[in-house]
Amino acid sequence: MRMQHLLGVSIVGIVASAAFGGTPGISSEDVEALIARYQESMTSRQVEVLDQKLEQEAETPRLSVLPFRQPAAQTSWLALADLNEPPPAHKGNSLEGSNDKPNNPGEEISAAQPSQDSATPAGEKSWELKFKIYGWLPTSIDGRAGVGSSTSNLHYNCRDILHLVDELTCLFEGGLEVRVGRWGFIADLLHGRLEDSQRRRLVKAHLSFELTILELAGFYRVGTWTLPPRCGKSISLDFLGGARYIKLGGDAIIGGRHREIDLGGSRDWWDMFVGPRITWQATEKLALFARGDVGGFGIGNSSQCTWQIKGGVEYDILKNVFIELGFRLLDIDYVSGSGSDEFRFDVQMYGPYLGLGVKF
Repeated sequence: MRMQHLLGVSIVGIVASAAFGGTPGISSEDVEALIARYQESMTSRQVEVLDQKLEQEAETPRLSVLPFRQPAAQTSWLALADLNEPPPAHKGNSLEGSNDKPNNPGEEISAAQPSQDSATPAGEKSWELKFKIYGWLPTSIDGRAGVGSSTSNLHYNCRDILHLVDELTCLFEGGLEVRVGRWGFIADLLHGRLEDSQRRRLVKAHLSFELTILELAGFYRVGTWTLPPRCGKSISLDFLGGARYIKLGGDAIIGGRHREIDLGGSRDWWDMFVGPRITWQATEKLALFARGDVGGFGIGNSSQCTWQIKGGVEYDILKNVFIELGFRLLDIDYVSGSGSDEFRFDVQMYGPYLGLGVKF
């Protein structure tokens, strides 16, 4: 509207000058500059409309009142005054002038692209495979175990457990972890067997004990967040859910010359569990992790309660080979049956472990 007002004032000044021989209030050079600036702000549709009006005005003599010759590239005052469509308000093209910079096409493109999700940095692998073998040495075993009235207290320290190493006839501890994208799978197996034979005079005894703990779990990677340089590389959070299979077995064969008694049996059960795991990637080669889970809940034939805490350090000694040093605590409270047939295994075991593994 302000532009149309200025154009109207200019028209009045020029027409009065031509009628009375006075000096116009605005020079032809100023008007031409004004028109040129106005044309810069016009849309293609407005230019097309003006061109059509110019062709119509060229056939009529009413433009002869103008005190200057209208260039072909310029528009006429009548054509400008007849426009009902106001010019668009473009940045940097108004009469007052503007310091606003025109839009940068490169900036628009970059702004339109979605920013990278901080929970999945570009440096993180889309898949990962780990396999390790390790040795867990419980430095303490405490609790109660037994059947019926034969339940007894257990208390083994590090020295007692080291004495049992000579009686090991089978031991395997290993773990497998696979991750594709945010989803992954974990399998961990511990199996050991102890055997001991004793003979006193005419009586001999053969004792054995077997323990199997198998963990199968899936996990979902909630996110991986990049850290400031002083705080390491990244930190990851996983949510785990799975089941832990536990089997206990024992045999006691006692006999003399003419008779042998075989006392033995086994119990096994599954415990569901859930829990989080957090991993801090300190450097390219060093990572620290902590994991906790809880389960059982007395569902079916499961434990009344079972929980575990596990944490450690993983260090890459070669490109695809790593060592792992950690600590593991496992607490199991299992009871089944009643009266003389009641079986109880309420035990807590904890101690360090050391492992060697490969990853891809």
